[in-house]
Amino acid sequence: MKLSERNENNHKPFFREFGNSITFTKLTECIPEAPQLAWKPSSLAYRKSQEEQERYFLSLYLTWRFAHEKDAVAPPLIIKRGGGDNEPDFLVVEDGIEYGLEVSRASTWMFQRAVDACSESGPLACVELTPRLNMQSRSEVECRANGAPFDAHSLVHPPGQPFFGDGWSGSSAESMLADAVACRLREKLGKLREHYSKTVDICDLLLYSDIPIPTRGEVEHAVELLRERIIEGYETSAASISFRRVFVICETWAIFDVLGDKLKIVGKEGSPFTD
Repeated sequence: MKLSERNENNHKPFFREFGNSITFTKLTECIPEAPQLAWKPSSLAYRKSQEEQERYFLSLYLTWRFAHEKDAVAPPLIIKRGGGDNEPDFLVVEDGIEYGLEVSRASTWMFQRAVDACSESGPLACVELTPRLNMQSRSEVECRANGAPFDAHSLVHPPGQPFFGDGWSGSSAESMLADAVACRLREKLGKLREHYSKTVDICDLLLYSDIPIPTRGEVEHAVELLRERIIEGYETSAASISFRRVFVICETWAIFDVLGDKLKIVGKEGSPFTD
Protein backbone atom coordinates (compact mmCIF):
# COMPACT_ATOMS: atom_id res chain seq x y z
CA MET A 1 0.00 0.00 0.00
CA LYS A 2 1.29 3.44 -0.93
CA LEU A 3 1.41 5.74 2.10
CA SER A 4 0.45 9.36 1.66
CA GLU A 5 2.94 12.16 2.27
CA ARG A 6 0.09 14.66 2.54
CA ASN A 7 0.16 14.93 6.32
CA GLU A 8 3.93 14.92 6.64
CA ASN A 9 3.85 18.21 4.72
CA ASN A 10 1.11 19.62 6.96
CA HIS A 11 1.85 21.71 10.03
CA LYS A 12 -1.04 20.25 12.03
CA PRO A 13 -1.41 16.46 12.33
CA PHE A 14 -4.81 15.30 11.12
CA PHE A 15 -5.66 13.59 14.43
CA ARG A 16 -4.00 16.40 16.41
CA GLU A 17 -2.44 14.91 19.58
CA PHE A 18 -2.52 11.41 18.06
CA GLY A 19 -0.55 12.43 14.98
CA ASN A 20 -1.61 11.41 11.48
CA SER A 21 -2.91 8.01 12.52
CA ILE A 22 -4.91 6.43 15.32
CA THR A 23 -4.34 2.93 16.65
CA PHE A 24 -6.53 0.48 18.58
CA THR A 25 -4.19 -2.28 19.70
CA LYS A 26 -6.61 -4.51 21.61
CA LEU A 27 -10.32 -5.23 21.39
CA THR A 28 -10.78 -3.68 24.86
CA GLU A 29 -9.67 -0.36 23.33
CA CYS A 30 -12.40 -0.53 20.66
CA ILE A 31 -15.11 1.25 22.61
CA PRO A 32 -17.31 4.26 21.76
CA GLU A 33 -15.66 6.17 24.64
CA ALA A 34 -12.14 5.68 23.27
CA PRO A 35 -10.02 8.86 23.60
CA GLN A 36 -9.22 8.70 19.88
CA LEU A 37 -12.92 9.34 19.21
CA ALA A 38 -13.48 12.05 21.81
CA TRP A 39 -12.94 14.95 19.39
CA LYS A 40 -16.12 16.71 18.28
CA PRO A 41 -16.46 19.83 16.11
CA SER A 42 -16.98 22.94 18.22
CA SER A 43 -19.80 24.17 16.00
CA LEU A 44 -21.64 23.48 12.75
CA ALA A 45 -18.99 25.59 11.05
CA TYR A 46 -17.07 22.33 10.60
CA ARG A 47 -19.17 21.77 7.46
CA LYS A 48 -16.98 24.33 5.71
CA SER A 49 -13.83 22.34 6.40
CA GLN A 50 -13.38 19.13 4.45
CA GLU A 51 -10.80 17.81 6.93
CA GLU A 52 -13.05 18.45 9.93
CA GLN A 53 -15.98 16.84 8.14
CA GLU A 54 -13.96 13.74 7.35
CA ARG A 55 -12.59 13.43 10.88
CA TYR A 56 -16.07 13.84 12.37
CA PHE A 57 -17.62 11.30 9.98
CA LEU A 58 -14.80 8.82 10.69
CA SER A 59 -15.23 9.20 14.47
CA LEU A 60 -18.98 8.74 14.15
CA TYR A 61 -18.47 5.65 11.98
CA LEU A 62 -16.03 4.07 14.45
CA THR A 63 -18.38 4.86 17.34
CA TRP A 64 -21.19 2.99 15.55
CA ARG A 65 -18.86 0.08 14.68
CA PHE A 66 -17.53 -0.28 18.20
CA ALA A 67 -21.05 -0.13 19.67
CA HIS A 68 -22.85 -2.46 17.24
CA GLU A 69 -20.25 -4.42 15.26
CA LYS A 70 -17.52 -4.98 17.82
CA ASP A 71 -17.50 -8.73 17.19
CA ALA A 72 -16.38 -7.99 13.61
CA VAL A 73 -13.56 -5.64 14.60
CA ALA A 74 -10.16 -7.34 14.35
CA PRO A 75 -7.37 -5.42 16.10
CA PRO A 76 -4.76 -4.22 15.80
CA LEU A 77 -6.70 -1.52 13.95
CA ILE A 78 -4.65 1.33 12.50
CA ILE A 79 -6.23 4.21 10.56
CA LYS A 80 -3.94 6.63 8.76
CA ARG A 81 -4.87 9.80 6.95
CA GLY A 82 -4.69 9.20 3.19
CA GLY A 83 -5.88 11.44 0.39
CA GLY A 84 -2.61 11.55 -1.52
CA ASP A 85 -2.20 10.79 -5.22
CA ASN A 86 -4.69 8.04 -6.18
CA GLU A 87 -5.47 7.37 -2.50
CA PRO A 88 -8.84 7.23 -0.70
CA ASP A 89 -9.34 9.48 2.33
CA PHE A 90 -8.04 6.93 4.85
CA LEU A 91 -5.69 3.96 4.74
CA VAL A 92 -6.60 1.19 7.19
CA VAL A 93 -4.80 -1.87 8.52
CA GLU A 94 -7.06 -4.29 10.41
CA ASP A 95 -5.73 -7.64 11.62
CA GLY A 96 -2.92 -7.33 9.10
CA ILE A 97 -5.27 -6.67 6.16
CA GLU A 98 -4.78 -3.37 4.34
CA TYR A 99 -7.71 -1.50 2.80
CA GLY A 100 -8.91 1.99 1.99
CA LEU A 101 -11.84 3.98 3.36
CA GLU A 102 -13.37 6.76 1.28
CA VAL A 103 -15.60 9.28 3.10
CA SER A 104 -18.26 11.64 1.73
CA ARG A 105 -21.65 13.23 2.41
CA ALA A 106 -24.67 11.46 0.92
CA SER A 107 -26.57 14.52 -0.18
CA THR A 108 -27.58 16.52 -3.20
CA TRP A 109 -25.63 19.74 -3.63
CA MET A 110 -28.84 21.77 -3.16
CA PHE A 111 -29.76 20.06 0.10
CA GLN A 112 -26.17 20.45 1.30
CA ARG A 113 -26.28 24.21 0.64
CA ALA A 114 -29.68 24.51 2.37
CA VAL A 115 -28.51 22.68 5.51
CA ASP A 116 -25.30 24.73 5.65
CA ALA A 117 -27.30 27.95 5.27
CA CYS A 118 -29.59 26.80 8.08
CA SER A 119 -26.64 26.15 10.41
CA GLU A 120 -25.29 29.64 9.71
CA SER A 121 -28.63 31.21 10.68
CA GLY A 122 -28.72 30.03 14.28
CA PRO A 123 -29.54 26.95 16.37
CA LEU A 124 -33.32 27.45 16.23
CA ALA A 125 -33.60 28.07 12.49
CA CYS A 126 -35.29 25.47 10.31
CA VAL A 127 -34.86 24.57 6.66
CA GLU A 128 -37.91 23.97 4.50
CA LEU A 129 -37.81 20.53 2.91
CA THR A 130 -39.16 20.51 -0.61
CA PRO A 131 -38.84 18.19 -3.62
CA ARG A 132 -36.91 21.01 -5.29
CA LEU A 133 -33.87 20.01 -3.22
CA ASN A 134 -33.71 16.62 -4.95
CA MET A 135 -31.72 17.71 -7.99
CA GLN A 136 -28.77 15.32 -7.73
CA SER A 137 -28.92 14.53 -11.45
CA ARG A 138 -27.50 17.96 -12.29
CA SER A 139 -24.46 19.66 -10.83
CA GLU A 140 -24.50 23.16 -9.39
CA VAL A 141 -22.61 24.45 -12.43
CA GLU A 142 -25.12 22.86 -14.82
CA CYS A 143 -28.10 24.31 -12.95
CA ARG A 144 -26.61 27.79 -13.03
CA ALA A 145 -25.79 27.45 -16.73
CA ASN A 146 -29.39 26.44 -17.41
CA GLY A 147 -30.72 29.56 -15.74
CA ALA A 148 -31.87 27.87 -12.54
CA PRO A 149 -30.44 30.06 -9.74
CA PHE A 150 -30.68 28.69 -6.23
CA ASP A 151 -30.64 30.80 -3.08
CA ALA A 152 -30.12 28.40 -0.19
CA HIS A 153 -31.03 31.05 2.38
CA SER A 154 -34.51 31.35 0.86
CA LEU A 155 -35.39 28.00 2.44
CA VAL A 156 -34.25 29.00 5.93
CA HIS A 157 -36.92 30.16 8.38
CA PRO A 158 -36.34 31.77 11.77
CA PRO A 159 -38.42 30.49 14.71
CA GLY A 160 -42.10 31.24 14.24
CA GLN A 161 -42.00 31.91 10.52
CA PRO A 162 -44.33 29.53 8.64
CA PHE A 163 -43.15 27.50 5.69
CA PHE A 164 -44.34 28.47 2.22
CA GLY A 165 -45.14 24.95 1.05
CA ASP A 166 -46.19 21.61 2.49
CA GLY A 167 -42.68 20.15 2.76
CA TRP A 168 -42.20 16.54 1.74
CA SER A 169 -45.07 14.12 1.58
CA GLY A 170 -45.33 10.36 1.42
CA SER A 171 -41.96 8.70 0.85
CA SER A 172 -40.23 11.74 -0.66
CA ALA A 173 -37.51 11.86 2.02
CA GLU A 174 -36.74 8.15 1.65
CA SER A 175 -36.63 8.54 -2.12
CA MET A 176 -34.26 11.48 -1.82
CA LEU A 177 -31.91 9.53 0.47
CA ALA A 178 -31.89 6.61 -1.97
CA ASP A 179 -31.21 8.96 -4.89
CA ALA A 180 -28.46 10.83 -3.05
CA VAL A 181 -26.68 7.64 -1.94
CA ALA A 182 -26.98 6.11 -5.42
CA CYS A 183 -25.62 9.27 -7.04
CA ARG A 184 -22.67 9.56 -4.63
CA LEU A 185 -21.95 5.84 -4.91
CA ARG A 186 -21.70 5.99 -8.69
CA GLU A 187 -19.44 9.04 -8.45
CA LYS A 188 -17.12 7.39 -5.93
CA LEU A 189 -17.17 4.10 -7.82
CA GLY A 190 -15.73 5.91 -10.81
CA LYS A 191 -12.92 7.32 -8.65
CA LEU A 192 -12.27 3.89 -7.14
CA ARG A 193 -11.85 2.29 -10.56
CA GLU A 194 -9.82 5.12 -12.05
CA HIS A 195 -7.66 6.15 -9.09
CA TYR A 196 -7.96 4.35 -5.74
CA SER A 197 -7.53 0.86 -7.20
CA LYS A 198 -3.96 1.85 -8.09
CA THR A 199 -3.01 2.07 -4.40
CA VAL A 200 -5.43 -0.27 -2.56
CA ASP A 201 -6.84 -3.69 -3.46
CA ILE A 202 -9.78 -3.37 -1.06
CA CYS A 203 -11.81 -0.25 -0.32
CA ASP A 204 -14.91 0.57 1.75
CA LEU A 205 -17.17 3.59 1.32
CA LEU A 206 -18.57 5.65 4.20
CA LEU A 207 -21.42 8.09 3.46
CA TYR A 208 -22.78 10.57 5.99
CA SER A 209 -26.43 11.58 5.60
CA ASP A 210 -28.03 14.75 6.90
CA ILE A 211 -31.35 14.00 5.21
CA PRO A 212 -33.88 13.77 8.08
CA ILE A 213 -35.40 10.29 8.26
CA PRO A 214 -36.46 9.70 11.88
CA THR A 215 -37.99 6.21 11.96
CA ARG A 216 -36.67 2.72 11.35
CA GLY A 217 -39.45 1.92 8.89
CA GLU A 218 -38.51 4.93 6.76
CA VAL A 219 -34.83 3.98 6.75
CA GLU A 220 -35.72 0.41 5.75
CA HIS A 221 -37.86 1.78 2.92
CA ALA A 222 -34.96 4.00 1.79
CA VAL A 223 -32.69 0.94 1.67
CA GLU A 224 -35.23 -0.92 -0.48
CA LEU A 225 -35.42 2.03 -2.88
CA LEU A 226 -31.63 2.30 -2.99
CA ARG A 227 -31.20 -1.35 -3.87
CA GLU A 228 -33.73 -0.99 -6.68
CA ARG A 229 -31.89 2.03 -8.07
CA ILE A 230 -28.37 0.73 -7.87
CA ILE A 231 -28.45 -3.05 -8.29
CA GLU A 232 -28.36 -3.07 -12.09
CA GLY A 233 -25.42 -0.67 -12.40
CA TYR A 234 -23.44 -1.89 -9.41
CA GLU A 235 -21.22 -4.72 -10.60
CA THR A 236 -20.15 -7.11 -7.88
CA SER A 237 -18.57 -9.85 -9.97
CA ALA A 238 -15.02 -10.93 -9.27
CA ALA A 239 -13.89 -9.29 -12.52
CA SER A 240 -15.18 -5.84 -11.54
CA ILE A 241 -13.74 -3.30 -9.13
CA SER A 242 -16.29 -2.33 -6.48
CA PHE A 243 -16.41 -1.20 -2.88
CA ARG A 244 -16.25 -4.11 -0.46
CA ARG A 245 -18.82 -2.57 1.88
CA VAL A 246 -20.86 0.63 1.90
CA PHE A 247 -21.92 2.32 5.15
CA VAL A 248 -24.49 5.10 5.50
CA ILE A 249 -24.57 6.87 8.88
CA CYS A 250 -25.85 9.88 10.77
CA GLU A 251 -26.08 10.77 14.47
CA THR A 252 -29.37 8.86 14.93
CA TRP A 253 -28.92 5.69 12.88
CA ALA A 254 -26.38 3.67 10.90
CA ILE A 255 -26.67 1.22 8.03
CA PHE A 256 -23.92 -1.38 7.73
CA ASP A 257 -23.21 -3.05 4.38
CA VAL A 258 -26.18 -1.33 2.74
CA LEU A 259 -25.80 -3.23 -0.56
CA GLY A 260 -24.38 -6.50 0.73
CA ASP A 261 -25.55 -9.73 2.31
CA LYS A 262 -24.78 -8.57 5.86
CA LEU A 263 -27.14 -5.59 5.92
CA LYS A 264 -27.62 -4.25 9.44
CA ILE A 265 -29.60 -1.20 10.59
CA VAL A 266 -29.07 0.17 14.10
CA GLY A 267 -30.33 3.24 15.95
CA LYS A 268 -29.39 5.43 18.86
CA GLU A 269 -30.92 4.38 22.14
CA GLY A 270 -33.66 6.72 23.34
CA SER A 271 -34.25 8.28 19.93
CA PRO A 272 -37.55 8.07 18.00
CA PHE A 273 -35.74 5.60 15.74
CA THR A 274 -35.77 2.93 18.46
CA ASP A 275 -39.24 3.67 19.87
